[in-house]
Parts: sequence; structure tokens; C-alpha cells
Amino acid sequence: MTQPTRPRTIRLTEQELEAIVERAVSKLEARISSLEMALKSGQGVLIGAAAVIGFFLADGISRLKTLLGIAA
Repeated sequence: MTQPTRPRTIRLTEQELEAIVERAVSKLEARISSLEMALKSGQGVLIGAAAVIGFFLADGISRLKTLLGIAA
């Protein structure tokens, strides 16, 4: 049985953290915008779009929590 790896401590400046969060939010907004455009043009299914948005939001939040060292 292997030993679990110890979590790494990453030190970031406030500006670096803000940049990471801004990039993550920007990517999520772009994905949501694309889905909204598809829905407005009649392409796509609302349930599918909601599932995709939910997945990306959950994934983004999970990655951000991991990055910040916040317990899930």
C-alpha cells in the first residue's frame, strides 16, 4: 500500500490569485454565453445546457478550492 502524498503549499500574491480567479470566471462566462447563444438560436436542449453549465461550474469551483487548499 502506498503512502498518500502530502498536500503542497502554494504561495500566491493577491494579484496572482486575482488573475487565476479572473481567468476561471472568464472561461466559465464564455461557456455559459456560448450555451445561451445556442439556446436563443433554437439549437440545443435546455436540460442538456443546464447539465453542462452545472458541470463546468462544479468543475471550476472544485479546481479553485483545490488550488486554494480549501477542503471540498
